[in-house]
Amino acid sequence: MINQLYSIPFIFLALFMGSGCIMTIPEEQSGDATVHKIFIDLGKTEFDYLNNHPQSSDKIKCIFTGYFGDKAHQCYGKVCIHGASSREYPKKSLRIHFEEELACDNIFFRFPPVKSSRNKFKQLILNANAIDFSNIRNFLSLYISTKLGVFTPRVDFAEVYINGTYYGLYSIIENIHKELFQNVMGHNHFDLLKSYYHNGNFKTYNIYPGDPFVKPEEGFELKHGTPEKLRNFVYWLESDSSTVQELTTFISMKSFTRYVWRCYYTSDFDALSKNFFFLYNKMCDTFCIIPWDADATFGRRWNGEQKPSVPFKYYVSRNGIGDYLIKNDSLKATFLKELDEIDTIINPAQLKRLLATLQEELSDAVYKDMNRWNNVLIDYFKTRGWTHWNNQIASNPKDMWHSEINLIKEFIDRRKQEILLDLTHNAE
Repeated sequence: MINQLYSIPFIFLALFMGSGCIMTIPEEQSGDATVHKIFIDLGKTEFDYLNNHPQSSDKIKCIFTGYFGDKAHQCYGKVCIHGASSREYPKKSLRIHFEEELACDNIFFRFPPVKSSRNKFKQLILNANAIDFSNIRNFLSLYISTKLGVFTPRVDFAEVYINGTYYGLYSIIENIHKELFQNVMGHNHFDLLKSYYHNGNFKTYNIYPGDPFVKPEEGFELKHGTPEKLRNFVYWLESDSSTVQELTTFISMKSFTRYVWRCYYTSDFDALSKNFFFLYNKMCDTFCIIPWDADATFGRRWNGEQKPSVPFKYYVSRNGIGDYLIKNDSLKATFLKELDEIDTIINPAQLKRLLATLQEELSDAVYKDMNRWNNVLIDYFKTRGWTHWNNQIASNPKDMWHSEINLIKEFIDRRKQEILLDLTHNAE
């Protein structure tokens, strides 16, 4: 029985799990140095069940085999559909739960962790990037978070095969879950909550007018611990007794502002009211925010609309902490002072070189994915009224992808000047 991840040579594999579950992987489908290959075998009936029941939380037994560079790694696990609204998309995001904690030796991701304890994990996200026809916005956004010193899930790329059949190009993302922080922190005295809807915003009300009063934790999914600290913090933040000085004892201001900088710089409109994790360390009585799911960035909204930049005040006020600091402190002035430093850290020239490298390495994989999924996705998005890609889809997939890459380049080129104009002309 295979109970842990281990190296095996590139050979023809035939594995059996349970009754009738067979996986065969031809030698010529082994991975290369730039785009990993992942094979998930769970049987056709089982995968059809997942596809036809996207809202199900059922986990189906599978065999996972990943080709990473010159190594192949294989183990037993379970697979389920991952995501919220994206569960209904034709191209599904998936989550793998490995049977045993894995030691990945940095091979899964191109950016190694600061701490070796992050080499161990039990879950892996396969993000379909269904709303991002560049396939790289999530990668670039999380890369910027890392550059800014924010604790960030690692990410890379893989072609995924289901039951031996090509399924698409995916982002493979380190899952944020309790075992990860037990390894990194060395204890389990923490609360971990995932913000998944727009009332996960550190407020006792939703950001949209007319929505009812909510408890602070209602927009969060509890992953570990209790919601008490989150709830008490929000009630304190909205009370008359709160002060900016006391706020700094709850959260590192640099950690928070760097998180906001990543959101603001990439124009990630969602990430201040959802798509993040709240991590409270009981040992030192402080918390931090961890980014997640940043594909609606660099000039595109989740529905494909090319979005204009949002003014800083409106943008930051979507978050209770940001709103509090704007009202009680000169947060905008702080950001204006930091702009040159942040621009140096992010380094737009370096970012565009990375973009060019990804463009070269991923082109064949992206074209293959587009030929498999573009028309299917566009037809589905039309049923939801998302028609912003219609003009492009008629063109060659290569032209569409290069158009998306150019849109990201143009965004990077103009972003510093846009921010400077916003912070100067709309100053308090």
